[in-house]
Amino acid sequence: RKTWCVLLEVTDRTIRGAAQYLFRQSCRQALSKGAQFINTMDDSGLAGLRKSKEAYHPLARIESFTCSESARPGANRISKGRSIQRATAGSRS
Repeated sequence: RKTWCVLLEVTDRTIRGAAQYLFRQSCRQALSKGAQFINTMDDSGLAGLRKSKEAYHPLARIESFTCSESARPGANRISKGRSIQRATAGSRS
């Protein structure tokens, strides 16, 4: 399967509909290049971002992990999250 990953989306929030337009255009480009899925990555624990990603009715959520290193010995940690991956075939994009 071919997956298109959206690593970062930045828009001017004062322009109504800009984020949705850019996402739709990204999906169209991904489809034209043969992508079957769009992976919009995780929501970074932000409720607003989670709600926004859920609005696109994701096909699946994939576990993700964040690994961080600390200057203090033994303080390294791994945290678990959820990424949202959305099917593009037959979508309303």
